[in-house]
Amino acid sequence: MKRLIKFCQCFIKFFRKHDKTQGEQIPIEISPEEVILRGVVKPLFAGSKGLKEYVFLPPPKRARKDVSVLRLNYSNVNFCKSHFKSLNMGANLYSGIAAILPKHISEINNQTNLIFTNGEELSVSIEATPDYSSGLIMHADIIYSHSDSDEGLDDEPKTFLRKIAKELVKRAKYFEDPSPILSEWNGVEISGEVFNS
Repeated sequence: MKRLIKFCQCFIKFFRKHDKTQGEQIPIEISPEEVILRGVVKPLFAGSKGLKEYVFLPPPKRARKDVSVLRLNYSNVNFCKSHFKSLNMGANLYSGIAAILPKHISEINNQTNLIFTNGEELSVSIEATPDYSSGLIMHADIIYSHSDSDEGLDDEPKTFLRKIAKELVKRAKYFEDPSPILSEWNGVEISGEVFNS
């Protein structure tokens, strides 16, 4: 019986990974004008003065280069809020949502010229990384070319990653949730229009 259950679970997992209709629902290419959301927790990602650079940094000391985000154009704010609230970040509590556009990431690559002593350049990009098994088909990652623990670069990666994260924070919009306990979003409307004001 255990083998049958395991077989069924593997079959379902395989089907989800190879379901062509799911892959066609959301384009892999991310538009420069798409609204990208990041869950914000306090006190780690935000304080009394707004967003901190940590909101756009990969987890420290884990050799990771990715920052998990959601594509609002293929979801809704209530779903995103629910997902952000479900994330466990120790004593930090969900407090709101940060929004940014992919074109801001391109701007940073064009405006900053961060070159390590070994000649490599630090860059940042955004990639669609749908997770069909968990239902996060709108998932994406902001990806840095280097991690904070790349060998042979001393403390340069930490400093350079922070510089890029600070530039992302300057371009991002922070929406503090007026009702973080509730399951639905009751704050201002989050759309690409907020970047035009």
